[in-house]
Amino acid sequence: VAVPTEKFPNFNFVGRLLGPRGNTLRDLQARSGCKMIIRGQGSIKPRPGESLEQLALLPKNAHLSEPLHVIVEYTGIAEHADKTLRYARELLAEYVQTPVDDRREKLAARQQIREEDAARGHPPHRNGGRDDRFHRERERERERE
Repeated sequence: VAVPTEKFPNFNFVGRLLGPRGNTLRDLQARSGCKMIIRGQGSIKPRPGESLEQLALLPKNAHLSEPLHVIVEYTGIAEHADKTLRYARELLAEYVQTPVDDRREKLAARQQIREEDAARGHPPHRNGGRDDRFHRERERERERE
């Protein structure tokens, strides 16, 4: 599935597809029953001290010379493949066709993080959920003292 980076060069499609802590991509994979792999330019973030040019020289990163895209793989009953892949493409289309309001995206990301925190047993904080990580780190420091 092609990602329209040339149409929207300043939009962070990789971040939108991955979502907070990779939750969005995992959710898409679970809902579709397909494996999804982000490939192409911008799909890999170099580590400190590395450059994209160095990464592109490695054979496993040959895809970095291609435009950004998502590979959708299905392994299962052959009779269900077309329907499952079509559904996966429809789900992906919502995330790659047109960028949406950035504020709405950030609110959705915060909500995903809150839900994940609640599932892990972290209570919501007094300030309405803002700076949850900061407060958890402070609590841990106090416990260590």
